[in-house]
Amino acid sequence: MMDPTNYRAHNHSLMMDRTLLYLAKITKSNPQFHEKIYFPTVHRTEKNMDKIIDATGLAKEHSITYHIFNHNLNKTILRFIEEEDINPAFQLKMLRKNDVLLQLVKPDLTFPLWGDSQIEVLNKKLAEDFGNDQRVLDVLTGQKLPSMVNFDNNIATLRTQGNDSSYIALFANYYSRVHKHHDDLSFVFQTLGTDILTDQGYYGYEDKYRPFLTSVFGHNTIAINDTNYTNGKKGQYSKLTGYWKEENVEIISAEHNMYDSITVKRKLYFIKPNVIVIKDWAESDYPNLIKNISQQFNFGESATNAQVSENSAIITFPKNITATVKSFTDKDKITLEESYRSRIQYSKVPIYQIKVQKASNKLNTVIEMQSP
Repeated sequence: MMDPTNYRAHNHSLMMDRTLLYLAKITKSNPQFHEKIYFPTVHRTEKNMDKIIDATGLAKEHSITYHIFNHNLNKTILRFIEEEDINPAFQLKMLRKNDVLLQLVKPDLTFPLWGDSQIEVLNKKLAEDFGNDQRVLDVLTGQKLPSMVNFDNNIATLRTQGNDSSYIALFANYYSRVHKHHDDLSFVFQTLGTDILTDQGYYGYEDKYRPFLTSVFGHNTIAINDTNYTNGKKGQYSKLTGYWKEENVEIISAEHNMYDSITVKRKLYFIKPNVIVIKDWAESDYPNLIKNISQQFNFGESATNAQVSENSAIITFPKNITATVKSFTDKDKITLEESYRSRIQYSKVPIYQIKVQKASNKLNTVIEMQSP
């Protein structure tokens, strides 16, 4: 069952606890008053922080921006708690927050616009805020990271370590509706320093543009019957289900049941360095529920042109980079859709979106990159 925890409420409680812990600190000269404030607040604070962070160190708010925000908030609170009063298990979670930075950072040192995220960059200031972990500092000086697949936080990042520095991040996690987008099984792709497939941002907290940007149609994922799904229902889940690796190929599988009575599955093959094969399908005990299946591919705003035929699309980028989307059968239909992206709050830019659709419950496509 989904954890119904309201993480926003826990954050507000933590801000109040920070004030109480500060009060306890400045009243140490009155031991009786100090203990009445300090120990109950420490207990409640650690309980709230523990609920917000999963075992891998990831903040459960579906956003790298809130991962950073929660870390800095936790840090200011822990300054008011004596070291011997901090739960060792929670200390380990705090240390693992750097693992999340390393898992998600792209080769150009930016982070995906996952959930309600703003533009975040791995730099010296961020590394310092997170304790100057040597692994993070090494990335800042050019060290290439390996692939990282975590079945606890259900995020997979696949990488090459060659000059192309290709990077895929696939998201399949669900904690609550807080800052959550309909991005289950969605992935982003960067290569040669160019964002090829991107997350679309969230514009802001309003009703005109946000609904599209947070929907399945604003993510590189799967839509069933041309509809969005609803988050927050009992029993919903999203998860990674498998990972296989050979010398020149990595395969990740994942699934979710966010649609009523339907399970959606994706298997992504990364054939290094320049081919992505995607096999998507939907299953249901009521087969008549599934009328069609479609994939949305949102290309980065640096794309300069898109040409579409019935069974393929070619998207061009600067540096003579092209991305070709190909379908497998004549019954697959590829179309160019109007779409937009919002990297900065309350601003948007048009982008190319390619939609692949089939009147079936299965759909397979290939994305091939070419460059001199």
